[in-house]
Amino acid sequence: VRSVAAFDGTTGDRIDDLRLDLSGAGGAWALLGASDGCLWVGGDITQSGGRWLSGIGRFCDQSVATDSERPTTPKGLVATTATDGIELRWTGSTDNFGVTGYEVRRSTDGTVGPILDIVERLDYLDVSAVPSQNYTYAVTAIDDGGNRSWRSNFASVQPGASIDDTRPTAPQGLVIDAASASAVSLSWNPSSDNVGVARYIVFRSDNASTATEVGRSETPAFTDSSVTGGQDYTYSVRAIDAAANLSWRSNNAAASTVAVSTDTERPTTPMGLNGLTTGGTVVLTWTSATDNVGVTGYEVYRSNDGTLGPLLSTSTSSSFTDASVEVGVSYTYAVKAYDAGGNMSWRSNMTTVYS
Repeated sequence: VRSVAAFDGTTGDRIDDLRLDLSGAGGAWALLGASDGCLWVGGDITQSGGRWLSGIGRFCDQSVATDSERPTTPKGLVATTATDGIELRWTGSTDNFGVTGYEVRRSTDGTVGPILDIVERLDYLDVSAVPSQNYTYAVTAIDDGGNRSWRSNFASVQPGASIDDTRPTAPQGLVIDAASASAVSLSWNPSSDNVGVARYIVFRSDNASTATEVGRSETPAFTDSSVTGGQDYTYSVRAIDAAANLSWRSNNAAASTVAVSTDTERPTTPMGLNGLTTGGTVVLTWTSATDNVGVTGYEVYRSNDGTLGPLLSTSTSSSFTDASVEVGVSYTYAVKAYDAGGNMSWRSNMTTVYS
């Protein structure tokens, strides 16, 4: 092959900028049309105009050629001893143009080793492992643009060692620590294992479907940020070890996320704020505010310079007792009402009290 040219897919005209003149004794020793539309040419190559491209040239549509985005990191790499080698499994990566493969790396010193093989699957069988040698594996994803993901977690194993088929104990004491409109936080007591727990798998159902995995954690805690406000969820957890043995499920824990409010109307302004000194305290009273949904509470502000001061406290009623005053000091107070939607009223009148 002495010449390679590209043609416009609509007009059929030759694109002169992508014309290759192949020179030298070898010519072209490889031509490959990749799935992304790029053309790979290997050989003794000069581009039109005399510019050398040594060894291999890749010619693409500009949108592919300028891809500089890494694939996401492969997750959950697990290595187990099999009868004919070491079996690796992991969760796949994603990419803006598409993942083309995974580089499997291996070392014997616990670090990121050299590339052992490149595969397109989400599993790999290392048949070259030597019995009684410790190996550490990692995986990186690659795309057609030559971008590499960050490496996966490490997974270590020793071929020929006794096969671990013991489950970790089931996680106990699963509780909901907090629930908002956008997140639910969980925690539980750690599991134990004859070798060691690798991580925990968190499952969730919406009380109308089968529980599905929503995330993994290497610690006995997890925050689920994929929830929807105003929903009921049920969670459970399983532990997994490096040999991929799964524990039985934990207890269930139910959570209700906070409904997302569509209320944007302010409460009315609290009126008639008044303060009296009594027994070394200041007692504040005011006329209650109203709201289209309902007033949740009041914020009380205080200063000692006659201005609107910082937030002092809150109250769920139309009165408040300030027991933190000092004798002989003047204090200026103001009050704002708020509702469950987070809407805040305008401030009340200010009142000054001499303690």
